Amino acid sequence: MGIEIRTLTPTIGAEISGVDLAGELTNREFDAVHQALLDHCVIFFRDQDLTIDQHKAFGARFGKLHVHPNAGKRYPEHPEILTIEAGPASKRVAGEVWHPNQRSTTEPDGSYVLEVPYSDERELLGDLLRFGADVEVLAPQDLRSRIKKALHGAVGRYV
Repeated sequence: MGIEIRTLTPTIGAEISGVDLAGELTNREFDAVHQALLDHCVIFFRDQDLTIDQHKAFGARFGKLHVHPNAGKRYPEHPEILTIEAGPASKRVAGEVWHPNQRSTTEPDGSYVLEVPYSDERELLGDLLRFGADVEVLAPQDLRSRIKKALHGAVGRYV
């Protein structure tokens, strides 16, 4: 059985089967996987049993591995591995990139603290407002008040 590529939506995403990523892919197999990535922007492989080193080796075939600012949480000895965890109730995913110089931590209570350096307040307010009820500003109070004012203005205009 050879590689099969199944388009998931008309605009993005494909599922690839018939390939074992834990093994050595031939150049022809890798070229098919790489072309699927170029064609579909996002590719999925189900039921792969990879060690971390196998995962990194597969990723390195695409080029130099990137170390994300949030990496190293689960596997500190493998900073190239970023674990993104989301369940059925997740609205936002810890690990999203808002800014290239962001810093983040997951608190003991499970909350996610994101520190993002913005030079223009309008950019920050726009980023926060686009996530609507999925994001809550807890601090600083001044920013929370500005978000509240912007939301009241929008509600007044549309309700």
